[in-house]
Amino acid sequence: MPGFKHCLALVLLLGLAGCQMPNSAPTLSLESRQRLAQAATSQGGGAASLRTMREAARQRPDNVALLSQWAAAAEQAGEFAEAAEAQRMVMEIEGRTDARFASIGRLLLRAGDSQAAVAAYRAAMRLAPRNASAANGLGLSHDMDGNRAEAQEAYRRGLAIAPTDWALRSNLAMSLIASGASRQATLELSDAEILPNAPAFARHNLALAFVGEGQMDRAVRVLRTEMGPAEARSMAEGMSAFLRWLTPSAMPTASADAVMTPVAAATGLSRRR
Repeated sequence: MPGFKHCLALVLLLGLAGCQMPNSAPTLSLESRQRLAQAATSQGGGAASLRTMREAARQRPDNVALLSQWAAAAEQAGEFAEAAEAQRMVMEIEGRTDARFASIGRLLLRAGDSQAAVAAYRAAMRLAPRNASAANGLGLSHDMDGNRAEAQEAYRRGLAIAPTDWALRSNLAMSLIASGASRQATLELSDAEILPNAPAFARHNLALAFVGEGQMDRAVRVLRTEMGPAEARSMAEGMSAFLRWLTPSAMPTASADAVMTPVAAATGLSRRR
């Protein structure tokens, strides 16, 4: 039968009761396109799957499953503000929790909306004052907004809950370095040089703090735990250039650019959310 395999494949993929012959132009229902979009989202998604999930969710704004799928498709497509919008709609149906506010805050932070992220993380901490992860997100949001003092207060609040958390300690150190307090930053991360379980990002930020203090050889020694001498020296020199741009004397006006990921990646630095 001409076109039988084509029809069978379409039926299996979409779960339709029947199909048209391939020489016609089939019109898929929203439900069918939604199923295709779900499959595409699970495999990496794309603009087409996002448009379909958005359309389906907006037609049924009380359907939590559709809203969640829309949020996932938007995040995979890099549309973080839209993903936050979808997650907020889910939250309004299912209830406000610290985890939901923190998830929204994470998306808003990735979208570059630091002020909205601050509001979301603050809401999370009002619901769960001992949520160390939310405290870390709040600190990052303040840092992105250029509010170093408030960022450091948030990190310390998180460290009062989880004193050994390397992400909190590293982000506090990075914020101190951006404030011109490299000496204090080295104290925050001093044991990263000797503890075998210290993550690489903590040692990198400790090395940066040593560079900020003018202790280039000490920075190279820290970096050599992971790389050869020439590479360690090169990375330390890159950190020195980064600090000249980052420190308050070089950048008197606080800016979200102070924690730009491309700069951090280029110099081997890491900020952890």
